[in-house]
Amino acid sequence: GFSTSFAAQLGVFPIPLFYFGQFQPLSPLVNALTIWTIAPLTILAGVGGLVSFIFEPIGKLVILLSYPLSAYFVGVVGLFDRIV
Repeated sequence: GFSTSFAAQLGVFPIPLFYFGQFQPLSPLVNALTIWTIAPLTILAGVGGLVSFIFEPIGKLVILLSYPLSAYFVGVVGLFDRIV
């Protein structure tokens, strides 16, 4: 996870530097800690949205399953945001 994140950050390094005038050196670490949540969150959102078309209360329950992953993601990003 970290090596993939680091390689991606290295590839796009000039973009945040140009547009925002800064680069966060901890961003590869934050990405490595949170990237594993993206696939399950995407799947839960897609399934919950589709199920909502059939029966909304069940769709809402499926979406609620994403809450722990979302809370983890927001918590990690928020923690590193306060550090930097």
